[in-house]
Amino acid sequence: MRSGGLKHRDEKDINYNLSASKVEPDIVTFDNIITQNDTEEYQNIINFREDEIQDLAERCLGQIVDEHPSMKEYKGKPVLFPEVIHYKHDEYPVPFKGADDGIVVMCNFSRAWSNHWGGETLFFKDSEPCECITSFPGRVIVVKNNCAWQVRQPNINATQNLLYLIFRVKN
Repeated sequence: MRSGGLKHRDEKDINYNLSASKVEPDIVTFDNIITQNDTEEYQNIINFREDEIQDLAERCLGQIVDEHPSMKEYKGKPVLFPEVIHYKHDEYPVPFKGADDGIVVMCNFSRAWSNHWGGETLFFKDSEPCECITSFPGRVIVVKNNCAWQVRQPNINATQNLLYLIFRVKN
């Protein structure tokens, strides 16, 4: 588990930055995939072993494909690189890059969140922000192409940290 960001990139993408993204983001959001009970139950997700994180990611993908027909093509596909990210106000999050050959899924396991605390997810094209999605408990963001994005750090007024499970699924 890493705080502040995730390195789920291939070796060639290690020096990836937001200015490298030239594609318009292709994203879908789903609310309440993760229930309030789930966010309460999984507050210790940051202490999960790798196999427990893998299992949770597979269960999240199962719920997504069962509840949303637009995601059926990912049913039964393997979950890759599942990781828990704990965003804190005093850490600068690293940027992400999507996948050409699948999707990246971000599941928000924060117990509660106020929009006044920041933590938005910004998507970029040509190094300029072009989409902004607010953090919301239970929200799932699916990135369907190799665009760039970054979760903004919570501000100092946040009474808790952001908690995400993120993973890839190949086509």
